[in-house]
Amino acid sequence: MKKFKKIYVHIGLGKTGTTTIQNFLFNNRLQLLKQNIVVPVFPINEINKSCNHSRPIKFIFSDFEFPKAIIEKLTGTDKVKNMTAHKNKYRDLLFEHLDNNEGNSELLISGEGICNLDIAGLQKFKDALYKHSDIVEFVAFIRHPKHAISSLVQQYVKSGLDLQEIYKNLPIDYSSKRIKKLLKVFDIKQVKLFDFYSIAKSNIISEFLRIFEISSNNLKHRKGSKKENTSLSKEAVILINALNKLKHLDSKIKYGQIRKMLFDLPGDKFFIPREVYDLNREREEKELIWFKETFNLFLKSPEVVFDTTMHDFNPEALGELLIYFSKTKSY
Repeated sequence: MKKFKKIYVHIGLGKTGTTTIQNFLFNNRLQLLKQNIVVPVFPINEINKSCNHSRPIKFIFSDFEFPKAIIEKLTGTDKVKNMTAHKNKYRDLLFEHLDNNEGNSELLISGEGICNLDIAGLQKFKDALYKHSDIVEFVAFIRHPKHAISSLVQQYVKSGLDLQEIYKNLPIDYSSKRIKKLLKVFDIKQVKLFDFYSIAKSNIISEFLRIFEISSNNLKHRKGSKKENTSLSKEAVILINALNKLKHLDSKIKYGQIRKMLFDLPGDKFFIPREVYDLNREREEKELIWFKETFNLFLKSPEVVFDTTMHDFNPEALGELLIYFSKTKSY
């Protein structure tokens, strides 16, 4: 078995263009192979495949016991033995990529969920990587915490939660926590971090190729339709939140389709209210200082216009409008 010249592991982080990057890798995997860059492909289900390696890596290297609901979603049955078979399938595919290297290639793994592995899982992952290459490098894009928090709030609203309840229990998932865990297993010299705002001002795919020293020749970037992880306008957040509350009033309304229509609603960019943001300013400062002192990374942030309201909204006010959309199918 010959080793890879180098293994790159792109670990996101979340909400930093990972879906765009992984779709790009999938669409160009054959052209990348001509540059001696191997990008593993794993099945999502019987039809679709993906270059998001988060789930396969977690399945292979984690001892986490998945809930029956997740097992059923992935395998069509809640039987644990089917999950074991599923994990073995992922493991076989990964090691097929690793073991068939001819010695002059580089491996590129991408998964924003890789840092969700526990320490034991990360150690197993490390052992597998170093068995197949002497050089391993991690790359991550880091968002300024104030924007990371707003993105998390949007994701919770999209999932159907009430905005006011989210504000009461604000989701805090700072990037430093994930990187610190990674550093317990891997050397800091193996980890390269980049400010996402600086990357996003340019073309994220072009910057990704530059960082990984990949030639853009014959590579195509397909601009697809907007995804559900696209940032929302303030108006969209307020309406989706109202719809979340309204869903209990009339089960005949096709909420899912109406919500998707609202994702593209134009308006001012959503940001959490200042009174919510102020509760976390001290933790934000600690986050910024840690990245500066540890990686000499200065996280930048565009100017933010804080909202002055808590985005409370009376859901009944939208009732007739939403029922109209449902009946006329104008969405």
